Amino acid sequence: TAAINNVKEIQEYLLEHRSSFNPEALKWTGELLEKMDKLQETATKFHSQLRALFLQPKPAEENQLLQERLKAAAVYFVSETGTLIQFIQRSPAITDSRLHSKEYNESLRETFAQFAMKKYLLEGFNTVFDIETFYRRKQKFVLPSFMVNAYAGASEKKTDSPHPRLHQELRKLRDSICSRKNLPVYIVAGSSTIDEMARYLPASLAELRKISGFGDAKIEHYGQQFLDIIVTYNKENNLTSLIDEKSPKRERKEKTGEKKPRVDTKAETFRLFKEGRSVAEIAELRSFAHQTIEGHLAYYVEKGDIHIEEVVSREKLLLIEPVIKEYNGGPVTLIRQKLGNEVGFGEIRLAIAWSAFKNANTAG
Repeated sequence: TAAINNVKEIQEYLLEHRSSFNPEALKWTGELLEKMDKLQETATKFHSQLRALFLQPKPAEENQLLQERLKAAAVYFVSETGTLIQFIQRSPAITDSRLHSKEYNESLRETFAQFAMKKYLLEGFNTVFDIETFYRRKQKFVLPSFMVNAYAGASEKKTDSPHPRLHQELRKLRDSICSRKNLPVYIVAGSSTIDEMARYLPASLAELRKISGFGDAKIEHYGQQFLDIIVTYNKENNLTSLIDEKSPKRERKEKTGEKKPRVDTKAETFRLFKEGRSVAEIAELRSFAHQTIEGHLAYYVEKGDIHIEEVVSREKLLLIEPVIKEYNGGPVTLIRQKLGNEVGFGEIRLAIAWSAFKNANTAG
């Protein structure tokens, strides 16, 4: 289903950028996929039973056995979908990158919207099922509010620190410095740096220098501020430094020879596309989901490097664009609901990117 594919995309993104996210994020996404797969398996079995009941000569509205089966299933699937929604609302993902946070937040909002709609439609089966009622209900769906922000600067959440209060104080100092100087969090102290300070409790600037992420420049600019908090906490709680338990960090070595450039995953997709390969071919070649590749291309559509009609037919664009305007660009699930199954999620995202490009170039 689209929801499962969406979470697989999130999982692929977390794998690709695992160093930027906390370990709990990837584990949680795996658990979410397991729960979704299990529910999908049950739904497939139920679908087979329904098929046999729909083959009976009675109209669906008059088929008592079918109605009873639908009502019983609705109770089950409403409950299970509600449980999944609650699980999604407890996302533990944290990242120091605003860019990665934006990608993650948008993808998770899309997943939430898909399940919120499913639950709303399923709740309509508690009365006698008929097609007209179903479609009327679908048109009345209003997306519930959903708050998610994986950006570390917006959250004080940390669950595995041996000294959570110290961890929180260090984060507050970091966020305060970032706010005053308008710096990204990783420039001052990333999550792993704060984790190590709260775990190993350095008692001097020399010991703080052994913490990952602290070089001479960072020690000079921010070291004493972090150290003051740690030393005060140690005194209040009768604690001593544990820096000797830490494995020595690897110092950066001077590079010899030519530096190997890091591959930009979106740029690689763009290169293959410009070689004339289709979305399906690129997805197979790169072992990515079809929607992931469309997401990469949407980035270049929004920049104007790809014309929309290279990736979405003119006929479909004429269908999609009025609905994008109606819903002010999103969410994609509601736009897809309005358009029906003839238009894919990826095509909608590409059309939204094109709309953003046009708006940006007509604003001035």
